[in-house]
Amino acid sequence: MPSASATPWDGVPESDVTPAQALVARAHREAYAARHAPTAGDAEFLNGYERASCPRCASPDIVRDGFDSRGVRRWACRSCGRTFTPATGTIFEGRKVPVSDWCEFVIQLLSFDSVREIARSNRRSPTTPPWWLAKLFLVLDGIQDGTVLSGRVQIDETYYPVPAAEAERNADGSLKRGLSRNKLCIAVATDGRGRSASSRTRRWRARARGPGRSRPTRATSRGARRSCTTRRSPTAPWSASSGSPASSTTRGG
Repeated sequence: MPSASATPWDGVPESDVTPAQALVARAHREAYAARHAPTAGDAEFLNGYERASCPRCASPDIVRDGFDSRGVRRWACRSCGRTFTPATGTIFEGRKVPVSDWCEFVIQLLSFDSVREIARSNRRSPTTPPWWLAKLFLVLDGIQDGTVLSGRVQIDETYYPVPAAEAERNADGSLKRGLSRNKLCIAVATDGRGRSASSRTRRWRARARGPGRSRPTRATSRGARRSCTTRRSPTAPWSASSGSPASSTTRGG
């Protein structure tokens, strides 16, 4: 699939296009070149990460085993017999683009750029950023499993709408407003010691409180070890068991 930012005049001799068309195509090429200037040092960057154990079997019995064709250090595991590099098990494994491109992609995600905008600004196929995003999620899967929050734990939440195709509608076809089952709650907790955990809960349900009034009930995910409610001070510490301000020990999910 062609790049989202490709112009109709890419590759066409300037003699066959108007001055305005040539200017647009040239501006696109120059902007792309400025954002993706050739860089060296991928091997140096990756080789700065020393492996302490095998990413396949977790054995610490590993030895250096030369370098691969790109100059990246290779390691060998004496327990399982497999080889690996510093990139194994990371988003850089099997990369076909420079490390800097992957770093820029992550920065754009953290800057709340849409995958469509990332594809356009980087002149990539619209299918590339979603694939990269899926790879990033696979690498991060389970990263919170060993996280333990202790002492005074603070929790806050935010809400994101579900896809329009999955949204529930009122009898007249309009979308439900406010906090409803059309919102996903994302809870984030921290203990102030540099440890944090987050969890996506399932959709909210509204519970009637008299004629014409309702409020959301507590939402919990199927496998989450925490819950979140609305209208609570973001600075109030939470208990893992009762959901009330208290000292607690909470595990990431």
